[in-house]
Amino acid sequence: MPEPRLELTPLIDTVFLLLTFFLFALVLTARLEVTDIDLPGAALAETPERAVYTVVSVRRDASYAIDDAPAELEDLVTELTARMELDPSIRVVVAPDRAAPSGALLTLLDALSAADLRAVRILREGDSGARTGSAP
Repeated sequence: MPEPRLELTPLIDTVFLLLTFFLFALVLTARLEVTDIDLPGAALAETPERAVYTVVSVRRDASYAIDDAPAELEDLVTELTARMELDPSIRVVVAPDRAAPSGALLTLLDALSAADLRAVRILREGDSGARTGSAP
């Protein structure tokens, strides 16, 4: 009767496959371009009592609205730039719908950044499920 022996070849193959998988995953994640979004905490936001807000909505059908008036992306950026030139104290708040595509939100943020409108706040849901954020 032959003596049983432990074969290490399948174990070594498996270790090399796992190593290859993790190396490829590392390479793919390093190539992603990430947009930094600064989300202030709702409880930490400090706003003056008489702040003027302009609300930009991203709707579920990937359309945009400025103060509840529908607008195309280019018109929206032009309108916001004009408002900021008239009154630099205006605060821009982006209110994305929960079902809005994230691509539409990122497109809006890229357009605002390209127009040098970087002081943008994003409304988000609080822990209680109610709409809260850095704006009323």
